Amino acid sequence: DKFQLLLCSFQKALHNFQPHGELERLSYIYAVSALFASCAMVASSAADVANTVLNDKTLLYEWLSLHIRVSQPKLKATVLSSLSQVIEPSIWKDDNQTARPSDSIALQLYQAFGHANNEGDATELILASAKSPFVEE
Repeated sequence: DKFQLLLCSFQKALHNFQPHGELERLSYIYAVSALFASCAMVASSAADVANTVLNDKTLLYEWLSLHIRVSQPKLKATVLSSLSQVIEPSIWKDDNQTARPSDSIALQLYQAFGHANNEGDATELILASAKSPFVEE
């Protein structure tokens, strides 16, 4: 299937991209979250490709880790926002026909957020982020 091939090619391209600077990192976070959202949506029809991407620890870490963005509050906010958009896209779009990932995939991504942040509890990490302001630089 051409779409599966496209997803695999996109995944390989993201592995080869090394973002430098805030603008490239923002684009990278958007690209990785778009890839994961696409895979989450087609998981039932393209299970092999979706599982390969959804289990890609390198991309998950690069997308979801807050520790590599400690001094970059905009990027931390972007990571949290992009994760929420993948897990529950309907809160970001006005149409009622927005497809959301299955509960198991949403839970897998939520747990991956904890794993990408030193095996921390995802809920505690999100609550801690909500309590601390994202200071603009």
